[in-house]
This record gives sequence, C-alpha cells and structure tokens, in this order.
Amino acid sequence: MTYNELLTVIAESAQLGTEQSIDRSIESELYLLLKVPKPLKAITGLRRSGKSYLLKKMYRHLINESGIPPSNILFINFENDRLLKYRNLIGLRNLFDIFISHANEQKPMYLFLDEIQNVHEWENFVRTVYDSTHYNIFITGSNSHLLSSEFSTSLGGRILEFNIYPFSFSEYLLWNHVPIPNNIYELSEARPAIQSWLNQYLRFGGLVETFNLSDLQKISYQESLTEKIIVNDILNRFNLKYPNVLKSVGQFLQTNVGNITSIGNMAKWIRNMGENKKLDYKTVQTYIGYLEKTYLIKKVRKFSLKTKEIFSTQDKYYFVDNLFSHKSDEEDQIENTVFQHLSRIKLPEIFYGRNPQGQEIDFMVADQSLAYQVCYQLNDANVARESKFPANLIYMYDQRSLRLDIPNIKLTSLDQFLLGIE
Repeated sequence: MTYNELLTVIAESAQLGTEQSIDRSIESELYLLLKVPKPLKAITGLRRSGKSYLLKKMYRHLINESGIPPSNILFINFENDRLLKYRNLIGLRNLFDIFISHANEQKPMYLFLDEIQNVHEWENFVRTVYDSTHYNIFITGSNSHLLSSEFSTSLGGRILEFNIYPFSFSEYLLWNHVPIPNNIYELSEARPAIQSWLNQYLRFGGLVETFNLSDLQKISYQESLTEKIIVNDILNRFNLKYPNVLKSVGQFLQTNVGNITSIGNMAKWIRNMGENKKLDYKTVQTYIGYLEKTYLIKKVRKFSLKTKEIFSTQDKYYFVDNLFSHKSDEEDQIENTVFQHLSRIKLPEIFYGRNPQGQEIDFMVADQSLAYQVCYQLNDANVARESKFPANLIYMYDQRSLRLDIPNIKLTSLDQFLLGIE
C-alpha cells in the first residue's frame, strides 16, 4: 500500500456520514484521555452503538481543537474492504510503518484502531507499540474476547475499558431536539410529549441508525444487524457446528426477557423446533456465552437474601437495546430499559433477589443498599405484591399512583428515573 492509498483509508475511516450530532455523556472523559498516552484505551460495545462515531469525533477534536496534524493520526476501520489482505500481524505492521514514515515526530502521535478484532494477532502488535513508544492508542471492538485475560495480564492491567451503550433516553430526546426537564415540575408539564417519545424508545431502543426508519424498517434493521452479529462476530470467529441453534437461542431470549432461564428447557424447546434432536445443555450454555461476548445480551444472577449466596444456574437475561426485545410485552420492555439504565450508571454487579418466602426483587446490589422493583402499573390491587422489600419502585406514570403512600418505598415514575430527576 502506498501512502496516498493509506490516506484514502484514513479518510474513509474518519468520515462522519452525518452532520447531526450530540455530545454523549462519555465524551468529556475520552477527550481528557487524548492528552494522556498511557494506559491503552479500549472502547467496547454492541455493533452500531456509536464506538466508531466517538473515534471520529475525537479525530476531529484533535485536528480542530488541539492542533494535531492529520499525518500524526493513524485512523483505520478494519471493516473497510480495502484492508482484507492487511488483517494480520504483518499487514498491520506494514500500515504502521507507512504511517510513521510520514508523521511529525515533534508532535504527539495517535493510533485509532477501529474493530481491531478483525486483525489476526493484533494483540502482539499493540503490545509491542504500547511498550516501545509513547503513542496514544485507542482500540474498539464488538466482542468482549477483545480484552481476554491473557492480553490484559500481559499489559499488567494497563487498559482502560469504556463500554458504550446505545443512546440513553436523555440522549434519545436530545437527538430528537426535545427539551429535557430539569425538575419534577417541568417534567409534569412536559409529560404528554415525553410519554410519546418514551413509548417509542421502550419499543425500539436507542440505536441512532433506526431513528428515521418506519416501524417495519426498524424490525428489518434489527434482523439484519442480528444476522451480521451472528455471522461476523460468532460463526466466522468460533466456527460453530449449529448456526441455526444459535439463532434459536436468540429467538428464545427475545420472548423471555427478564424471566428465569432454564437452559435445559431452552434446549428442549429448540429440539422440539427440529433444529437438533441431540442438542445438549452444555452446547446451549456455550452459545448463550457467545451472545454475551458480542454485547447483545447481559446476564443477571440470583442473590440469596437468606444465605448471601450467588447462584449460577438461575440466571435472567436482558438485551442491551430494546430493538432486540420488541417482541416482549410492555412490562418486560420497561424492565429491560431499567436494567440498561442501571448498567450505564456503573453500579457494582447487579443481581435479582429472592427472600425465604419466595418473594422476588427485580434488581439489587449484593449489600442491599440499592434495590429496584419494576412494574407497569401501580394501583391498590397490586401494591402489596410489588412492595415486598424496601426499594425504589419504578412504574409507568399513572396519576392514580400519586395517591399511594407505601412505607419504606420510594415511588419513581419511569420517565423520572430515566431522566435522573429527583
């Protein structure tokens, strides 16, 4: 590859594609790290969640605000078809050598390596460059295997990971030019409009590329993206024997969001579908793990309030975006959205809990300092069932709920919770 060809690759990698933009909550932290060469920065998350877009904005920030010459920023998206023969250690090294031969060594240098998991033995290259230079390195990937324990250990923990999610509800409103209420009084006045946007968000989530699509187009987009995740990030990478089984696992989870998942029952369901009559527990468990690695789903384990034990055989699964859970009912969509929000605010590991009487709390941390119960409607008929523990009780707004006074329970409407309004 010539230097001019490399410049073409960089220009294609850094192309924003749209003029519309919002400042995401993570951006200020990433901009500060542009001034700090070490440690290695890894931006991970679901495909199309905004990882590449953040890199592109940082690229422009460096050029326009920090005075870094473009020749000092190697920005490569390894999903570019021009790079098929460079997706290996030797190819990556060649690109790097071409880059440094034209860089200004008197200025800071940056490596933006997008979707780096497509490059065979990329870890060896990054480790070498990291140890021998002061280049500021950012990598992105759509597979959690990116930061394997072996690679992390070899760098001595010198990695900062940023897990990027699809848009939060606040970001979704900003993108759609909807003013965000600052307090409960402004929320009350704006609620009719807010609720309309919330209904759309609950059903189809926060992936930017879907915002201007019709409902049918959004479903088609979801199917296409799911296929890409399954084929590119799982089947091609792990050489699975039963690709249709993997798809069936995803379909099962789509209709069982937030339910206790029996892997044995799932295997039985898939066998009854005729996919694989000999399908066993271990295979299904492994395939669920692959879906977790792509950041498509997240697991919530059970925590016993009585014994303080963590159980690993009674898990629940949630999707990282509601676009993938649109087949579930409204209450499950709400629960899925609450889980996403709790994940974004970086709580310790989130569990669900069950007391000796068999009563369940939807989300909690192990020390029980934070607990959340989620329901669709809250009224006199179900209040006793939903207020089993001292907790934050999150519900779809209903004027009648305001009359309820429940000891040890903090009532919060879903819109209030998602917007962080106290």
